[in-house]
Amino acid sequence: LFDMRPGDLFVLRNAGNTCASNKGSLIGSAEYSITHLRTKVLVITGHTKCGAVTAAVEAVHNNIDLSSVAGSIGTLLADIIDAAKKAVATIPNATVVEQVQLATKFNVFNTIKKLIQYSDIVYTGVKVEELQLIGAVYNIFSGEIEWLGEHPEIEKLCGREMPMHRWNSTPYNTVQSWDNKSGRSARAVNAIRMMEDGNTRFVTGRWHYKSPTGLDVTPSVIVLGGSEYRVPIEDLFDVDPGRIIVQRVLGSVAGMQERTAFSSIEYSIARWAPPVLLVLVESSSPIIEAAIKQLRGQYLPLAPIRVVLNHVMVSALRAVQQAEKNSTLTSAGQELLITQLATELNCLYSMELLLKSKVVRERVLSGELELHAAIMDSGTGKVRFFGEHPRQMEIMRAAELRAKTYSTGLSATLPREDWGCPFEPLGDDDPALVLPNVDSQSSSPQKSRRGKFATV
Repeated sequence: LFDMRPGDLFVLRNAGNTCASNKGSLIGSAEYSITHLRTKVLVITGHTKCGAVTAAVEAVHNNIDLSSVAGSIGTLLADIIDAAKKAVATIPNATVVEQVQLATKFNVFNTIKKLIQYSDIVYTGVKVEELQLIGAVYNIFSGEIEWLGEHPEIEKLCGREMPMHRWNSTPYNTVQSWDNKSGRSARAVNAIRMMEDGNTRFVTGRWHYKSPTGLDVTPSVIVLGGSEYRVPIEDLFDVDPGRIIVQRVLGSVAGMQERTAFSSIEYSIARWAPPVLLVLVESSSPIIEAAIKQLRGQYLPLAPIRVVLNHVMVSALRAVQQAEKNSTLTSAGQELLITQLATELNCLYSMELLLKSKVVRERVLSGELELHAAIMDSGTGKVRFFGEHPRQMEIMRAAELRAKTYSTGLSATLPREDWGCPFEPLGDDDPALVLPNVDSQSSSPQKSRRGKFATV
């Protein structure tokens, strides 16, 4: 169904895709996958023409006493009956087929709710944004999957506000809405201005080759850019040798922590302490194009290609889903919007991955480092700078919560609180609550407050 390799999915199957108890093989297997296999996504999948859901809907219509049903079938249907009743009450005049379709979706969300309620491990993972529970329904005839997303009341179920959940589940606005494009500290402002001036010289044909020297030059910027670019990044900004550190990877995504690209960036930050870490993406990247084609059913690529595309697919999927909802665009306009959204979202996703690094977070919180975004026009080479991630503080806060929660291991759990009791495991003096607001003409920081897959 997902066209994945053996071992990529940890599959748990039962009739009605429901979770009946806080004990047993279903919950235990899911918790094993989360704590030992480091699963980050739990997909709860229903399917069309589900026999168990159909039986539950018919039981509602016929007022059947489920305790009288032979064997354990009545017990199974009892776990689905609430979804069936809600569907029948929501669309009472609809056909049974339509009511079953709606009940199937309600049942998926009910199972998500039960997993959070029954398992402290699942509850903790969702609460600190280490784990996502995603609902889906697949068509048994075509195999097409309808993604339902996370539970609409996920914040209430977990007892805390989740800004990144809102960020990921609401339509994305383009980079014109970003703030802080020129930098906060004087060092960052000067570094970005150096790159803007150099790029202007490149675009206007006034750049020139610079010979290496034996001088010990301290880098001002680390640039994470794409290996697929057709121009050296040093030439793009017309800088002297050694003024910037360039880390090139396909798709401009650093990838997983402790891998070579990620570690190289962390080493450069610790060694030279530059004021700016820049994520540079291309407006028409062949990697983005390949990810979009893969979403539309292109043949399964070789394993090394999948490793690269898997990171970019996160942004490509969100872009396609958002653009296809815009019925006012022509086909050509929709394609242009998909490329633009996927490019910008991929840049943001790369920044989100970088902010998971303790090295990056500590430097950002201290004001020594600023993480900025930029997009290079593939036709002209013109680079536009867009500033820091709009949700930078929320990303770092979630990372700090995860670090504290799982300091003793992935089996750690949190106590459950009601929605009215704010979840604040970080104290007021915790550095995760403070971001230096450095005036561009001064170096004095001013503190400000801020708020693998498994499938069932």
